[in-house]
Amino acid sequence: MITNSQISNIGKLVKPHGVNGEIVVTIDCDIDLSTVKCIIINIDGINIPFFISSIRPRGKESYLIIIDGINNETDAAYFACLLFGVLADCVRNDKFSKKC
Repeated sequence: MITNSQISNIGKLVKPHGVNGEIVVTIDCDIDLSTVKCIIINIDGINIPFFISSIRPRGKESYLIIIDGINNETDAAYFACLLFGVLADCVRNDKFSKKC
């Protein structure tokens, strides 16, 4: 089980984008999100890993991502307004350009 102490929160899933399951995300740190394979989302008190299948920039401070298994607007809407993180070890190992 992934504990809260193992996670560094880095951003927020903002809203669905389009009808194919893309989600707008904003990032709170100077992170190259393309290096992240898995994000952690706390749902009902349980930290659940989700794998990113597609990512593209949307302006300077946001991205459009597709999470494996999310392929329509209805499923993507479930994740709107949720915070997400990555495993803290990824941040401590300098995979990112700035600490969160």
